[in-house]
Amino acid sequence: MSWKRADGVRDEDILVWWNRPDVNRRLVEMDWATIQRASFRALVKEGRAPEDAMAELRRRLPIYAESPSFQVSDPDRGPHLPWELRARVVSFMLRVGRDELERRRTGFTSMNEFIRKMIKDGEL
Repeated sequence: MSWKRADGVRDEDILVWWNRPDVNRRLVEMDWATIQRASFRALVKEGRAPEDAMAELRRRLPIYAESPSFQVSDPDRGPHLPWELRARVVSFMLRVGRDELERRRTGFTSMNEFIRKMIKDGEL
């Protein structure tokens, strides 16, 4: 749990995520994986190299994990976000809007890096 708290997970984030029925949490995770796979395939189909497609995917979408064992040590990729942050991240993205989100995340190497900065700055 300490890695989740270090990423800004609050008590209310834990309650929102873990008070969902197990099947609901699993469906959210499966839907998110489907979105990521479809986005990756679309980028590759456009002619992007797989490495470039993954880099673009990391720029566009938050990447979540349930366990610190899934954390990435590559500084260009950054570690995954805890699933407990998902509801707050989605709410933030909807509140800010697509155009403003694009403008504000310019200069960040990944959506996760941007999200962590927004949490640190108290905006998320």
